[in-house]
Amino acid sequence: MLRRSRSAVASILLAVGLAVTLPSSPAAAYDNDIGVIKVPNQIRKGGCAGYLLPWSFTPPTEDWTVVARIRNPRREGVASFYWDANAGNNMGRTHGHLTFQLCGASAPVGRYSVSMQMIYNEGRDLYTLNRAPTHFRLVQRR
Repeated sequence: MLRRSRSAVASILLAVGLAVTLPSSPAAAYDNDIGVIKVPNQIRKGGCAGYLLPWSFTPPTEDWTVVARIRNPRREGVASFYWDANAGNNMGRTHGHLTFQLCGASAPVGRYSVSMQMIYNEGRDLYTLNRAPTHFRLVQRR
């Protein structure tokens, strides 16, 4: 009997501890001050075609990396990007734009989501921040 009550108490304490440490809402897990990748709505083009992707980052330190993922309306990953402060090309800048390709069946008409994560060093500590997803639409030409 005593063993059962001890395990019940341990289970309750574990559940309470997890409830206290988890964010109270999904919005609490986002930091939108790190910048934005805001893809404009665009007209769907046939075959493989290029689409505009502008970005603007505000990293808290000079040592940063950004990872972005684009998902189509079916929630399938269709593109990913990687920026790094140490890159010697356009992908090392805190603002700019590029053209990315979407092809065929992976580019249906509809609402796409763009998720963004920033990883940065402050001294010897490594931090990861997530931004709330942004969205854009591919629409059919009329």
